[in-house]
Amino acid sequence: MNTIDVKEYDSLRISCEYQDNDGQPLSLDGIAIESTMQSLNNQYKHTLGIEMSDMALGQFVLTSDAERILPTLYKVDVSFLESSSGARITSETFNVNVKNAVTVPSGVSA
Repeated sequence: MNTIDVKEYDSLRISCEYQDNDGQPLSLDGIAIESTMQSLNNQYKHTLGIEMSDMALGQFVLTSDAERILPTLYKVDVSFLESSSGARITSETFNVNVKNAVTVPSGVSA
């Protein structure tokens, strides 16, 4: 399982691509995307935002507008819902490891 490391005050932006089984990009036209980041102990949960980069090439970015994400290990997956057929496909799960930061940004409560 892949793991992405970030620090607790970092801006979370994860670039993604919707692909077929051969690794070829698929269009996101008519596809709704949802993603959740949840701690392994299920104590913390964040619904991630979705920014479309290039719909034709299946490119999008998972984002979080949280000022601070509590340090722990999170599991993440992405759900794709095809509007015309109602078919739902979910990505493989990956981890986001949020580490403690030493520096607290100005204007942010620790």
